[in-house]
Amino acid sequence: MSNRPNSNTGTVLNDSSDAKALPNAETISAAGELEIYDSGGEKVQFKSLFSDQEVQTVIVVFIRHFFCGACHAYVESLASTSQASLDASNTRIVIIGCGAYEGIVPYRERTLSQSPIASLISIYADPDRKLFHALGMTYLNIDRPPADQPTPAYLGGMSIIRRSLASIYRAITNPSMIGWQGNIFQNGGEFVFGPGMNCRFASRMRNPEDHVPVEELMKAAGVGQGE
Repeated sequence: MSNRPNSNTGTVLNDSSDAKALPNAETISAAGELEIYDSGGEKVQFKSLFSDQEVQTVIVVFIRHFFCGACHAYVESLASTSQASLDASNTRIVIIGCGAYEGIVPYRERTLSQSPIASLISIYADPDRKLFHALGMTYLNIDRPPADQPTPAYLGGMSIIRRSLASIYRAITNPSMIGWQGNIFQNGGEFVFGPGMNCRFASRMRNPEDHVPVEELMKAAGVGQGE
């Protein structure tokens, strides 16, 4: 049974076959016109992130709220990719959260401060989640993953209790961010765009631990892990 998404409310999508469906040209065009925010609160059209023909590939990762421990671990895993691999494939990484733009700077400081490729990773915010929904990320839940879903490698064996405590810690150590972190029920996803207005990979999270494996994402983007 599938509950079809409502573009305004983001009704939960239950049909797993939609999770990796590529957006068609019309969807990409419409999504490209939507505006998101940079760390200074300036509006940026989504298409401007990947329409540059000089950049071959743009990996776009939509994370959950800015306090999410699992997403934090995923971004750190992404940030361990070698610069040589990204440069060789002319690839850049974009992170988009569902919180307020005020959360971008502290999020970057927490996740990328030790990353040698921080300069190749841009972070934006989509607080009204129009872009999330336009690209089919309408899974809204904080459900535990199915019992048969293995614990993702990017979590490094971190238990759900530890992840929950990590999320709480981020909240209490950033009290000014509470209320700006984004919708805790919103799940994200991963896309590979380029060159230009072309999408060649899509994966939408169906639960809070459903980020696609980093190795699979990099393979889809043509990024060699051994370089």
